[in-house]
Amino acid sequence: MSAAGQQQNRSRVALRIVLVIGHCLVTTELLVSSHAADTTIDATRVKGAESCRKCHEAEYTAWTQTTHFRNHERISSSAGQKYAKAYGGTDVCMTCHSTPHTSAAQFSGEVGVSCESCHSAAGGDGGWFDLHSDYGGKEFKREDESASHLQERQVACEKAGMIRSENAYALAKNCYTCHIVADEKLLSTGHKPGHSDFDLIPWMQGEVRHNFQVDQKTNADSPSLLTARSGIKTAQRKRLGHPHRVHAHLEP
Repeated sequence: MSAAGQQQNRSRVALRIVLVIGHCLVTTELLVSSHAADTTIDATRVKGAESCRKCHEAEYTAWTQTTHFRNHERISSSAGQKYAKAYGGTDVCMTCHSTPHTSAAQFSGEVGVSCESCHSAAGGDGGWFDLHSDYGGKEFKREDESASHLQERQVACEKAGMIRSENAYALAKNCYTCHIVADEKLLSTGHKPGHSDFDLIPWMQGEVRHNFQVDQKTNADSPSLLTARSGIKTAQRKRLGHPHRVHAHLEP
């Protein structure tokens, strides 16, 4: 083999090592962090999916076709009841198989894993619900918003706790706090630690994709506002998310 070929092989091996280390670091961070702290939603701040539906009808409709929408059924299943009894209640189940909420939240029917499970609770004092749709005043539409106001609004929303679609890392971490179970008490009941076939990128590009913000008739491959504002395409989005494609070796 030529010197150039040997160097290329060494470079490939080095790249694989870097990727493996990166995957391990992300997984380790998720597992050592407090599972309860990362996934607990303040039920008093949850607005409910019907609140989001008023402006996001297409996204809402797409959500109703997903496993997330029906996930509450796992709580009342025979396995779910067994785990809940052994654990001491269903509150822990609600965090990942539903959306904790109060009677003030606006939902229609049973409550599955909904908008605020993924993007964080939006209401309450200092919440991001009103902030994220304020483009500079009631008379302003999204396309009228100035670049400076957009930047200020995005910063304000993140400070208020919103997990925005273009923040691939925050989204990935939030996903894995449920898709990798780190609660030892829950695991001791016989609950599975996760699914070995869970791969974030195909999941985000598949069943849970709901990128209708720019065009309510087209479910774009990548967050449509991100693409419109920054020009980031689907391939680039996948590369951004690649470090979070943690194939955890878990029981299926």
